[in-house]
Amino acid sequence: MAGCGLADPASSAPLFTWRPFCSRQSEEWRLFSPAFIAPERFEKGAPLPFSPLKIERISSIPQKPEWEIKIRNALDAIQKGELDKVVTAKRVEIECACPIDALALFSALRKPGQTNFFLQTSPSAAFLGSSPERLYKREGRHVECDALAGTRHLKDGEELLRSEKDRREFEIVRNRIRDALQPLSRSAVRVSPCTIATTPTLCHLHAKINAELNEGVDDSMLLNALHPTPALGGWPKDRAALWQKENEPFVRGLYGAPIGYFSKENAEFTVAIRSSLVIGSRAYLYAGTGIVAGSNPALEWEESEQKLLQWRSLFHG
Repeated sequence: MAGCGLADPASSAPLFTWRPFCSRQSEEWRLFSPAFIAPERFEKGAPLPFSPLKIERISSIPQKPEWEIKIRNALDAIQKGELDKVVTAKRVEIECACPIDALALFSALRKPGQTNFFLQTSPSAAFLGSSPERLYKREGRHVECDALAGTRHLKDGEELLRSEKDRREFEIVRNRIRDALQPLSRSAVRVSPCTIATTPTLCHLHAKINAELNEGVDDSMLLNALHPTPALGGWPKDRAALWQKENEPFVRGLYGAPIGYFSKENAEFTVAIRSSLVIGSRAYLYAGTGIVAGSNPALEWEESEQKLLQWRSLFHG
């Protein structure tokens, strides 16, 4: 999905907004700024009234035993040389006691320093989230990408830097983004040193990748080259996509999709992770983990649970 928008710099919690004159409205999609559709409820980044939602029922697809079997299948494929990495995901379904006010949920969820996105897909459904991962930002011919992989609790950054398994996972992501950009670039792609990037609850291995684009390279070419990165799909790309199709028991939908805007002068797309689909009284939460040689199925489950922490305070029961 794409529209014309900007991150509001005046807000203490940056909001990915949509300019009213560029919003597209149809029976299928409505891309908008909450300030545009509900100005009386949402002004200058102020939070909407919100109380944690009561959970009536909660379930995970797959559940932990099936998840661990799936991870072992992925590790077998990696050991046979069929894959270098694959990202496997789960979906947590929460049934609440009453219909969810998706806009209020979004207002309570959004985090400073991340891309906060909200897409109203119907009067009773919305896709929303707060993502730490930018696919790319373009200013003129200059483009910058994030390479993001590996996850630990916020206090365990040094452990993450020392982890051979996580460094290997990160290097696949970093190198493949660099390699995807190089044919589109008029000079050598530049890669920053690996550092730790933090969110309010987690830390990740991170590097910036910069390039100067050739004349004639447009955003559709960038999207086709970059999406999905190995941070979301895996490597080799086509084999990882086939493995996901054969092994994931649900359709990802907009989870992990590139969401953003483009114009002749500028563009910016985020990767729609740490996201949820809200339909009526149900919320579907998504979390994925990257599997490489040395991955531990139980630890990968724990990592997926850590990625759902940002939702914990928004539900109770």
